[in-house]
Amino acid sequence: HQNAYFFDARFMRFEDDTDFDIDFQRILLKFDLDPVYPELPVPMEGMALEPSTVSDWKQRKDLRDLYTITIDGADSKDFDDALSLEIPAGKKKTYRLYVHIADVSYFVEKGSPLDEEAEARATSYYLGNRVIPMLPPSLSEELCSLVAGQNRLAFTACMEIDAKGDIVKSEFFTSIIKVDKRYTYDQAENFLEGKEDPILPDLWKLTDHQRKHRMKQGRIDLTIPEPKFVFDGDQVKEIQIKPRLRSSMLIEECMLSANIAVAEFLRKKKAHPLYRVHEPMNEEKLETLNAFFEIYKIPYQLRSTDQNDVQRALEMAAGKGDLESRIFNMLLLRSFMQAAYRSEPLGHWGLGFDDYTHFTSPIRRYPDLVVHRSLKAAIKRKKPPYSQEEVELLGTHTSDQERRAMDAERDVWKLKLVRYIESTGRQEFTGFLTGFRPDKVFLEIEECPVEGIVEASRLTNDTELVLPDPFSVYIKKLSRPAFLGERWKLKLDRVDTEQLRLLFVPIWGNEERAFD
Repeated sequence: HQNAYFFDARFMRFEDDTDFDIDFQRILLKFDLDPVYPELPVPMEGMALEPSTVSDWKQRKDLRDLYTITIDGADSKDFDDALSLEIPAGKKKTYRLYVHIADVSYFVEKGSPLDEEAEARATSYYLGNRVIPMLPPSLSEELCSLVAGQNRLAFTACMEIDAKGDIVKSEFFTSIIKVDKRYTYDQAENFLEGKEDPILPDLWKLTDHQRKHRMKQGRIDLTIPEPKFVFDGDQVKEIQIKPRLRSSMLIEECMLSANIAVAEFLRKKKAHPLYRVHEPMNEEKLETLNAFFEIYKIPYQLRSTDQNDVQRALEMAAGKGDLESRIFNMLLLRSFMQAAYRSEPLGHWGLGFDDYTHFTSPIRRYPDLVVHRSLKAAIKRKKPPYSQEEVELLGTHTSDQERRAMDAERDVWKLKLVRYIESTGRQEFTGFLTGFRPDKVFLEIEECPVEGIVEASRLTNDTELVLPDPFSVYIKKLSRPAFLGERWKLKLDRVDTEQLRLLFVPIWGNEERAFD
């Protein structure tokens, strides 16, 4: 639910499509990715899910009469999660939230060839308008996917949530569900108020309250614009800024609730799952961040890495202006530690949670499948399916594969954006400075979300640029320093498709000092 980009369903292609565009082929070769899923036996492929075909049908809670919805992107085919909501009679301002997650573990047996392939891949790759799935489409798009109107096997987290937004009670069980309504984010957005849907207004009321409550408890909420790409075939035809819809926030909060509840339960049971861990920001970063406030004359200094202090810093930067806020959000993100999968429950600093795991996307993330197996064993009071050593190795492997997927996805977007700039024929742009190195400066191009570069030879007659501090660079050809956030008029010099770079020449005399 947190995919950063918009895919037009008319042009969606999956791993069995052999008509690859050259950019896609390039990424496959660079990252050694196999887009063709091996022919492996898939349990129950093509079969209906009913009492005669599901071996543990009677052990599952039958929730098919419980009103259930999904909310996903317009192009989605792999529906991991569904929601139900009840307001118990006699319990003032108490909600019973059901988060139903596809029960992938029923179909993918630990140690099977299918499981070994999923473990090796560890994640689905979203490469432009194509997907390389972790599981074969017969599972990811059919048997496991929580499509509307069909019997589906789920793993349900049922949580009672009080008036403050805290989870006061939770239970977990395997279930049978039947989704009543499939919404896109845009459709759901229109039904968050009124009576068109029986649960959406209350779901929004609950999750909006939870979001605000969690912000007060220490969540760090970065505001970095997300690009929205619209494809025509394999090429980007339009770039927009993705709106942050309330329906998307609703899903985020529900998934967070399920992940918190599962993590706390597994920790108390001393199970061996994978936890999602985000370590606190290194205090050495405070000096650099405080220098930002001094340069931009913002009356604030970070004294610790406490989440509430950091959130206050974000508010102060936002109060100065949009550009200052954008720069500080970018600097803060660069200062963060990278989240990873670990065997120990060390908490998630950025979200402000002591207990956190990934439970909600087993179709596209292998760690979630590991968590499902661990949770099933804990509920049944059976021996954990993984040893401590196995979990530690899985944590390293899945974290590495996650970073590999992020790098591949980032390179695809760089390549598509470079092609897009080429296709427009545009020569003049505006950019603001985002970083410096002795051999070049970096700018974010305002006309589209792409990074531009001006080489040192365009700025000085010396061999290298002088960097007095992390926020400025001395421009010899201007006889003055330039600062982060400074706007420059730029002319496109050349497009380097090999290095995925756009190189520019500054148009001197027309630059604007954004912080004056």
